[in-house]
Amino acid sequence: MGRMKRQFAATVWREAEWYVSQCLEVDVASQGETEEEALANLREALELHFEEPRATLPFREIKRRLEAAGFTEHSQKGSHVKFVRARDLVVDTIIVPKKSEIPVGTLRSVLSQAHINPDDWERLG
Repeated sequence: MGRMKRQFAATVWREAEWYVSQCLEVDVASQGETEEEALANLREALELHFEEPRATLPFREIKRRLEAAGFTEHSQKGSHVKFVRARDLVVDTIIVPKKSEIPVGTLRSVLSQAHINPDDWERLG
């Protein structure tokens, strides 16, 4: 079955150093360093929102792979864990919910924030 295309209205605003994008019809939002990046990230988030549910990964496996990629667990607030990796002048920060199972959409967001492509992620497994 082919993919159905839908159009949604969005709004973008600046919050500190980030641009925040939000869909007006569906409760989905994203962010980026530019307006274009915020809108591209919102498009991806909407695609994930409407995607059929798929397999999940346990938090402990995500943590193990992030550590293999050079991240360290920095702190925890409530049910979310902050991982940090410093490379040269770049610091990557990722927030991961500490749940028994992490949905694939959340995992994709983690990989995007971590600047890890799916092939490299699989090699870390």
